[in-house]
Amino acid sequence: MKIYRNTNNRNLIAEKIKPTIERLKQDDNENQKKIIEVCHVGKFLSLLDAEIYINRISEEPDFILNYGNKIIGLEHQVIVNNEIIEVEGFYKNIFQKVESKLQNETPSTNFLANCFLKEDLKVRLKDKQNLIDQVFESINEFLKHGTLIENEIIYEILTIPHKKISLCPNFGGWMQKTISEEIIISAINKKEKKLSNYIGNCGKRQWLLMVIGGVGATSYEMDEYLNLNIISKFEEIYILEDFNNILYKIK
Repeated sequence: MKIYRNTNNRNLIAEKIKPTIERLKQDDNENQKKIIEVCHVGKFLSLLDAEIYINRISEEPDFILNYGNKIIGLEHQVIVNNEIIEVEGFYKNIFQKVESKLQNETPSTNFLANCFLKEDLKVRLKDKQNLIDQVFESINEFLKHGTLIENEIIYEILTIPHKKISLCPNFGGWMQKTISEEIIISAINKKEKKLSNYIGNCGKRQWLLMVIGGVGATSYEMDEYLNLNIISKFEEIYILEDFNNILYKIK
């Protein structure tokens, strides 16, 4: 595994992405996802520190790159912890429903409630209505008497005046998990299923860029001592640890 580090690459990133990003920014809202992808690719190319530039945005693969007189197809993939996303989404939806109920039943009382949630919460679809009722009763009781009743979700509530009723579930501290060889290989295999399409569209030279290491619990971090044995038809495969600004060449 080869590792690339470079902490002073802002100008080089801008040079790599400027023509592409300027076109996308003509409609920021519509192109937000693709703008993020372009920024990832710009960081990737700047860390690689080679004379490679984005030729154009594509669909299969996501980008066409120029490397001198060579054309390279680059597929982009963000890898996140779907289990945590599912849990957070489940409880955010519960708080949205409670917020709506409070707005309907106590419209004259405006506040923002920071609700700090207990650890190790699980998705419990069959208990969802019961959990909604618990959150509603807990917040209602806290607003009336300033005490937090026993419940399965919230361990502390802080309220402040606000222009409307707003609930903010706080999942507390988090620790990113280290990405495993199994997750990496699964992600490669998923993209490899479409490799024939990529080759048909722009030629045999195909690279894969996987992005990890955002700023939340749903992101993975990389173990630079991970012993990987990657067998793939992609010519080169990279993992970009975004927040830490580190690039790993794993094939």
